[in-house]
Amino acid sequence: MSTLVSRLINLSEDGLKEKDARILIIGIHKNKDLENTFYRHLAMQEYKTLTIIALKVLALTNKLSLYCSDIVHKSLLSLYQKIG
Repeated sequence: MSTLVSRLINLSEDGLKEKDARILIIGIHKNKDLENTFYRHLAMQEYKTLTIIALKVLALTNKLSLYCSDIVHKSLLSLYQKIG
């Protein structure tokens, strides 16, 4: 999980890789425990000064909320407050 997220959320100016995002979305859809692991991994990072990282996190979590309707919005709010 952390390797996949690291490939998606990195300092390069490249956009999110659709294949990796799709793999993450499918994994979270199949196993709800991965959702908590995903948020925990993101929450451990320092985003306040890294604009590229913050934008990638926002784009990825937006995709997750679109494709996983039962995603835990409380976790999203906590994460958004951290990067805001």
